[in-house]
Amino acid sequence: MSTESKFFIGIGVSTLLLVVVGALLLGRGGSGKSPDVQSANVNLVAGAVHTLGEASASATIVEFGDYQCPACKQADPIVKKFLEDKGSNVYFIYRHFPLTQAHANAMSAARAAEAAGIGGKFWGMHHLLYEKQAEWSSLSNVDAKLVEYASSLGLNIDQFKNDMGDATGDINSDKNLGEKLGVQSTPTFFVNGKMYPGVLSYEKLVELTK
Repeated sequence: MSTESKFFIGIGVSTLLLVVVGALLLGRGGSGKSPDVQSANVNLVAGAVHTLGEASASATIVEFGDYQCPACKQADPIVKKFLEDKGSNVYFIYRHFPLTQAHANAMSAARAAEAAGIGGKFWGMHHLLYEKQAEWSSLSNVDAKLVEYASSLGLNIDQFKNDMGDATGDINSDKNLGEKLGVQSTPTFFVNGKMYPGVLSYEKLVELTK
C-alpha cells in the first residue's frame, strides 16, 4: 500500500472517530433537562415564603403568577380546589411574576398581597385579588381599592399601607428567579422541577403529582 493511500485511510478513520465521539456527547447532552429546569425544584423551594403543605410531601408545585393576569384568575380556583382535595400530598409555593409592561396594576396588587402576608392574611388577599380582578384591574387609583380589601380582611390599615411600600424587594426577587428559569408568561407552573406554562386543569395536576 502506498504512503498516499495510508494517509487518506488515516484521515478517514480520524473523521469517523470524531463523528462517533461527537454523537455520543450530543446524546448525553440531550438526554436530560436543561441545567436550570433540572435544578428548578431546589432553587424554587429555597427561601420560599408563601407555601402550603409540608416540604417533605411527595410532590412540589411552584406557581409564578400575576394578579392582573386573566389566565391566572382562571387557574386560581382550579389550584385551590386541587389543594383542598390533594394538599396532603403536595407542597405548594406561590411566587410573584408581575407583567408590569402589560398590566399597570400588577405590581400594586403583588405589594398588597405581600403586605397582607405580613399581617397573616396572604392567602386571603391572594384569592380575593383573583376573585375581584375585574373590579380593580383597570382602576387609575388602585391603592384605594386594595386598602378596602385589606380592611375587609381585618388588617391594620396603617400597618398595611406601610408594609405595601416595603414589599417590592421580595416581589422583584421572585421575578428575577423566574426569569433565570425561563418563565415568560403567567401562570407558569413547575411540578417536581419541570416547567408547564399556562393553565393546568384539575385532572392534569392530579396526573402530574401521582
